[in-house]
Amino acid sequence: MFIKWIGPKQTKVLRRRSQDFVFEKGKWVFCTDLLLAKEIRNDLRGSVFEMSDHDFEPLMRLKDKLILKESGLIITACPDAVKVLMETIPFVKLQAKKGPNHIFKVLDYYHEGFHALWGTELTNIVVYRKVGGWGDVQMVLSTIIHAKKEFPDLAYHFSAPGPLHELGFNNPYLASVTPFHQFKDIKHRMDAASDLTRPCIRYEIHNQPGEVTRNRIDTFAAELRMEKEIKIATGFYLGEEEAGSLGEWRDVSQPLIGLCIKSHAPVRDWHIERFKVLAQMLKKHGRVLIVHNRESDLEGFEEFENTLSHSPRETALKLNECDLVIGVDTGPMHTAAVLRVPTLWLFTHIKGDIRTRNYPEAQVIQHSEVCPHSPCWYDIKCGGEKTRMPACAKAITPEEVYSRALEMLDEKFLSWVIVGWEKLHLTQECLEYVRRARKWSHEIILIDNGSGNAVRSWAEKQSDIIFHRLDSNLGCVIGRDHGMRLATGRYLITLDNDQFIGPRFLNQILQEPTDVVGVEAWSMNHQGYAFRVEESKKPMYYVGGGGCLFSREAAEKIDFLDKEFAPAWFSDVDFTRKLFNAGYSISWVPNADVKHLGHRTVFAQKSFNVKQAWAKSHKYFMNKWKRDLWKYGS
Repeated sequence: MFIKWIGPKQTKVLRRRSQDFVFEKGKWVFCTDLLLAKEIRNDLRGSVFEMSDHDFEPLMRLKDKLILKESGLIITACPDAVKVLMETIPFVKLQAKKGPNHIFKVLDYYHEGFHALWGTELTNIVVYRKVGGWGDVQMVLSTIIHAKKEFPDLAYHFSAPGPLHELGFNNPYLASVTPFHQFKDIKHRMDAASDLTRPCIRYEIHNQPGEVTRNRIDTFAAELRMEKEIKIATGFYLGEEEAGSLGEWRDVSQPLIGLCIKSHAPVRDWHIERFKVLAQMLKKHGRVLIVHNRESDLEGFEEFENTLSHSPRETALKLNECDLVIGVDTGPMHTAAVLRVPTLWLFTHIKGDIRTRNYPEAQVIQHSEVCPHSPCWYDIKCGGEKTRMPACAKAITPEEVYSRALEMLDEKFLSWVIVGWEKLHLTQECLEYVRRARKWSHEIILIDNGSGNAVRSWAEKQSDIIFHRLDSNLGCVIGRDHGMRLATGRYLITLDNDQFIGPRFLNQILQEPTDVVGVEAWSMNHQGYAFRVEESKKPMYYVGGGGCLFSREAAEKIDFLDKEFAPAWFSDVDFTRKLFNAGYSISWVPNADVKHLGHRTVFAQKSFNVKQAWAKSHKYFMNKWKRDLWKYGS
């Protein structure tokens, strides 16, 4: 409907049925000829025209009863029956009634075009899919999070067929979530709409096989007019009750391995018998969960737990508990990936490294070398999407998948690094909450800053933690740095022993789509004094070291903490700024499910003078970061 000429010339004239349609380069035009719009979409899109992606076939069926205006209004002197049909079209809403005419407004999410046409600020944007599938819905939700960050003044609403719309529940970036059959109930409140039902498949078909460089999240982001690259896809948030019930099913004594055994396109599948062989191999190492909801496909898997009769959301809760998920390109795999669960993907005709590019924990097995046409996307030479076990699927053996799975299970996913001194009751309470959140693939490291025998005696009896005692109280900087260097997890979370996490904490911090995530954000003035962001209303300069998530690779790259800040103060500022300057993205969770008592240890100890320690670290910090502080302030 909205069309923009992006070809080499300044104008483009298309003549249709004795009428000239003029398109100026870079300017959005509302095309009043639906047949022309259809021709452009089918023949020219992706080369010299950009076009809004709404499905206007419903309008085509009513075109003889409609008058389309260049202003973006649709006028019809129609009986109530036609009006009812118009109101079922997602991207138009009734604007007014004048005499016999009903006037409908086209909702379209193209920033410059919409602003020019309506002269109004966008407020409420509905992003919708009229059909599934599961994976696409999950990827749309991932994209909306980044859209909200790029355009924070917009309120994003989401609609998809039920029960897939439930995947968006509890998402703090969404203003509302609605099943698509109730879409008409919210449409009247929207300023614009974006239909993300078909743009991904159109892009892939238009550019297959060799020119497909964007994955579906990238395509959705382009439709939402985003400019920033999406590196980390997230998008599944636990409710309080859901998070509180997870421990009832968890067993940290052995890994939980999910197997997503089937997709809706046979050409993507790996033979079910090979999954049975793999399941038997893996059960020697832990629990196996079969992720599938069709009973006929579960024959031979009876001894294993499964997700039969589970809704998508209920299945996602089980996936969240897994230490590894293995499967073909299907919806549950995408949900496992956005939950930041390590995933091992088995790909056939679609290029796996493109499809999984936004999933940091994803690994891919694919054998394109066995077929001269692979990856072929949808131009499948061996028989189409209903082909079963093409050559590229046969080349993947259970032994290869099993070997890779063991390699992935060998690496701890997360290290909890806790530092404490005395105050045993605080350490015990802190650890109790961490134990409720941990999985088999986590490790807990407790660094004690030279406490007395009571702490040492208790800690050495805890078989599920790695305990290391320093000879004396050297302060939190030395203790935390020591724990970080001991950690073997791919990611680390650093905690003070007076921080008590709630059941939603881990999900919240893993769903924040940046490299470094904190739970306390601080701004800073030119003199090096810190203020909470929510109080100062100024941009974040750093995140606090307690409750901070980052990768071990990032910490190694900047050589962990600067010990010159020992015993305390300013090391977290220094750590954050070093990571930022090394190219890592940083954010925070404003309402994280964590309670921090704060400074219960530092003011109780007698090993060093607090005021002198603060003054020393402040002086060192200002000498090191004064120029950076001025740049931040300006």
